[in-house]
Order: sequence, then C-alpha cells, then structure tokens
Amino acid sequence: SKGLEVSLAANLTENWSVDTNFGYSDPKFDDQTYSQSLERLCTITAVTPVPVNCVRRDIDGNGSIDRVQPDIGGNQLTRTSKITASVGLEYSRPVLGDARLVARLDSAYRSKQYGDFINASWVPGRTRSSLRVGLERPHYDVVLWVENLTDDDTPDQVSQNASNNLAASITWQSTSINLPQRRYGVTARYRF
Repeated sequence: SKGLEVSLAANLTENWSVDTNFGYSDPKFDDQTYSQSLERLCTITAVTPVPVNCVRRDIDGNGSIDRVQPDIGGNQLTRTSKITASVGLEYSRPVLGDARLVARLDSAYRSKQYGDFINASWVPGRTRSSLRVGLERPHYDVVLWVENLTDDDTPDQVSQNASNNLAASITWQSTSINLPQRRYGVTARYRF
C-alpha cells in the first residue's frame, strides 16, 4: 500500500477551532498474487456464482499443474478505503465563572470497502457525523451527545463465506454489519 495523509488543526478565533484530516491510499495486491483460501472457487465442478480469474499454476516447477487458484493481483485489499476524510469544528467559551460551554461537530467520510479478496462484495462509501454540547468545570462535565446525526444506515462492513454444499457447488454468502442507528444521550463525569 502506498498513499498520503494530511492533517490540519487551527484556532480560527478565540472561541472557534477546526481540525481536518484527508487520506489517500492505493491498497492493492501485487500482480500475480493468488488466493489459497479461495482456491475451491476454481476447483468446484459446478458453475461458480462469483467472478473469479482462475490460474493453473506449476508451483514446484516440475512441469505439471499443482494448483488452480484465483488471481487477485490488482484487487483492493479487504476493509480498506482509498479515500478517508474528517473534519471537526469546535466552539468553546467561558460561562458561569470557571465553567466552559463546549460544542463540537465531527464528520468522517470513507470510500468504498471490499469484503473479500476477489472484490465481489463491498460496502459503499459513507459519512458519519456526531454532535456534542456540554458544560465543563474543573471537577465535572455534563455533555449531551448525538451519534450518527443523520441516521445513516450504510453497512459498516461486509464479509464473504464460500462453502461447499451437497450438490457439489459453492454457496457464496454475504454478511454485513451495520453500526447503530442514531443514538443520543447524556454523559456526566466527576473527577476526584
């Protein structure tokens, strides 16, 4: 993988601050990379229900085919995004003597992620935001918060499982995991 990441944090005024982050990566398997764990996709006799490029390989160099394996060269690594970005905006000011009113909005984006080596399943890009507003004092804090502010229901990740069945074919199952829907609450913290 290769890429770059840039971060910036700045105090815009006495009360406002911002922090941002942008990342780009190119998370790919090298050319001529083969998946041993998904080899059965190439050796099953029935029609394979997923797009796979099977390659006959002479691994020990004796002139005979030892393995038939999926070529995953050039495919994106699982659970990685090419683009990630985040921004946080915070407002803070003194109130009521030694207390501070703090409000913060955070938003984070990540691009599409694949759930398997052959890039047959994926979750789309998504943006998640959160908000918190609270009162901070030297010995305690009280914060109102909302996570997943826009109630985004995009799956967080997907994974694949290929299994043989009695009909000598392969069952290709997808499992996706969703993050919680919008949640909100109050957190109180006391420091001794």
